[in-house]
Amino acid sequence: MADFKIGDVVAVDDPKFPGPWTVAKVNKATYTLSSADPRFARGLRAHHYTVRPFVGDAAPAFDDPRNGLPMQSVGALVKYTGRNPKVGAGSVFVVLSDNFDTLKVARLGGDDGRYWPKLNARDFEVFEIANVDEFKAVA
Repeated sequence: MADFKIGDVVAVDDPKFPGPWTVAKVNKATYTLSSADPRFARGLRAHHYTVRPFVGDAAPAFDDPRNGLPMQSVGALVKYTGRNPKVGAGSVFVVLSDNFDTLKVARLGGDDGRYWPKLNARDFEVFEIANVDEFKAVA
């Protein structure tokens, strides 16, 4: 982990926030970042482990504990591919939160208010609805 100072140009390890960012404030566990891009006028607060030096237009490789899995948006549909029989392979879930290496999910269609608070993000894949019949078979 590199220590950055105010004014340093950095990049964030999240494809939702591309481009160069400028360190505006250094906090104990996070950096407050600002961008020239008008889409990100609000700025960004990022954990130290997600910030790296910015090098040109190309994003350099980084150590990713998620093995390249993208961060999931709240409300996204995901399919469980893990081996835990209690969860059920092939079950479809709605993402409640993505905590970098774990997901908090609820079963699609409900499960009496129950949810899974901490499942490994590697055990999920994005659920793409190819056709209505596939969706009906899963739900």
